[in-house]
Amino acid sequence: MECLPGCFYPTEVIFVDDSENYLRVLSMFFKNIPSVILKTFQDPQEALNYINTRAAAQQQVNWEQENCFTPNSYALKLNVFSLHKQIYNPHRYAQISVVIADHDLTEKYMSGIEFCRRIEDKNIQKILFTGQADRSFVIQAFNEGVIQRYLSKGDVKDIKDILEIVETAQQRYFMACTDSLNVALRSNPQFPLAVLSEKFHQLFNRIVEQRNIVEYYLLDGLGSFLLVDASHKVQLLIVQNEDQIKANCLDLQDEVDTEQLEALKSGRQIYYNPHFWDDSPRSSHDELIPAEVLVDGPNRFFYGITSNVEGFEQDRMAFLA
Repeated sequence: MECLPGCFYPTEVIFVDDSENYLRVLSMFFKNIPSVILKTFQDPQEALNYINTRAAAQQQVNWEQENCFTPNSYALKLNVFSLHKQIYNPHRYAQISVVIADHDLTEKYMSGIEFCRRIEDKNIQKILFTGQADRSFVIQAFNEGVIQRYLSKGDVKDIKDILEIVETAQQRYFMACTDSLNVALRSNPQFPLAVLSEKFHQLFNRIVEQRNIVEYYLLDGLGSFLLVDASHKVQLLIVQNEDQIKANCLDLQDEVDTEQLEALKSGRQIYYNPHFWDDSPRSSHDELIPAEVLVDGPNRFFYGITSNVEGFEQDRMAFLA
């Protein structure tokens, strides 16, 4: 069962082709896509030098994977300190997530497959473009893991097709970067986790699209996320299961009035600790937000989105200019 990536943010996408006109058209199109920082190269050796030079730096800014989860009575809790380090990191946008290389380069250059073979960062998603009818050598490269996907130029009818391919590859890149988080989640099936629910995936993707979200970061094992939209507004998607709803009702029953308690019990409102990031104790019942329910088989998940975020030092948060 697949999880959502532990995080997502704009990354560099490298396109290598010997057609200057084609690269110019791509650059113009991707200029208005906030999640993609497109860099183009005609010379694959120049591109390879650029990519592999970045490889060492990328190891310093990748998601922290060690000691990420500790069990509690409801789900798995993510240590969000690593999130602070990542979202305040101005170099995160310099990561290279996807490389698309034309296999049919001019004779003075290496082939697209040889180019992909020499890329050192194994998390980078490598896509081969080919116009050749004989694809046996491409299939062999795919089976060997040299490339993650190949495309016939004849199958690309519109430049928007390339955008869809890039977005899918970016998701795979972040899945690879946060694989240890996903392994930890999948290994604890006793907890009902929204992040493992296909229905929740569909809901999450709608929220990302409707709210123009360009960055997101997993906050807990259940499925809460920190969201950043294209205008740099930061919100929280809070997700809770029925056990958490019951625990909140018990904790707050002497602090809220009858109407609020009923709203909490029914899941029409949910409580969250605005200081979750430093484990401060609950201090107020003012942090109640409207909620909706997502039903997936025997499990019910309750979710709501905050209008603002306390605790994250937004003046320090590094964003793409």
